[in-house]
Amino acid sequence: MAPSCSEATIFYPSINDYPGDYNFEILLDGTGSGFKAWMYSYELNKVFIDIGKVLPIQVKLLYKQEEPVPPLFLRATPIYSQDDFRGRPVERCPLHVCRDNKINEGFESVLKHIVRCTSAHCQYPVDERSGRHTCVTPLSPPQPGADTVTLMYNFVCKTSCLGGMDRRPVLLLLTLENQHGQILGRRSLSVKICACPKRDKEKEEKEFQTSGGGTSSGGRRVKGRKRSLETRVKEEMMDDNELTTENKKFCPDLFNIGLVLSTLPPDHKYFLLSNMSTLLSGMFMKKRNEACRQAADACEALVEQIKNEIDPSGEQF
Repeated sequence: MAPSCSEATIFYPSINDYPGDYNFEILLDGTGSGFKAWMYSYELNKVFIDIGKVLPIQVKLLYKQEEPVPPLFLRATPIYSQDDFRGRPVERCPLHVCRDNKINEGFESVLKHIVRCTSAHCQYPVDERSGRHTCVTPLSPPQPGADTVTLMYNFVCKTSCLGGMDRRPVLLLLTLENQHGQILGRRSLSVKICACPKRDKEKEEKEFQTSGGGTSSGGRRVKGRKRSLETRVKEEMMDDNELTTENKKFCPDLFNIGLVLSTLPPDHKYFLLSNMSTLLSGMFMKKRNEACRQAADACEALVEQIKNEIDPSGEQF
């Protein structure tokens, strides 16, 4: 049986690398078919990944052949990397935690979990003391001829979501544990869940190099961009007949927004819509107005369509 809690789920878990007796390592293969949906920065030791996309993590262990292999598990725990927020559990935003959100189909029992694993044997325990939501997956030995085991993870809330991570830098803490929750190895990986992995990776690497190799921005908003977004953000996300009278009163400007968006190139439209979804998520959290949630959902649907306009093969700008 998988351990429900461990030292990785306490209020202030250690994030120091610890290979342990199994020489625990995690590997990322950026040459695979999924590299367009996620990118890894060697400079930042950071993954940039689109929401809901799969991140394959290879687990490598040093097994002692003369000893029987005990049941081993890999726990994935999202935590804030900044000391000021380290003790807080990482939570999903109100928009993505909604039961009727398409991204939650089949996962209604684990709505508050940000990290998911595609393994059928994965469990999703919650530490009632710290409030941390984790993902625990049993590890099997590598197949003949292989020295790693690959687990597929995805993330179902954006780093920028208001009422959720709120742009706070996040780490994925990966701990190797036995069935009693004892930590046998530890690794951590910075993660940013965003709409444009390639763009954000290049931007943060440039900032990192400009600062002389200091601490990266961790996905903080660039000054000045917020006002530009709020003044130009326009809407093509909802047909007029989808809005109720109450919703029309709440957001009357939505009817003119599509005219402005139609004049923009696809990459600009992509940027505005993906960020508009974030703003609407925050408005839904504050006002609990159904129009905001519907508009945010429609934004995300249009973003997927615009990706194909940019490049039908899936390449992001």
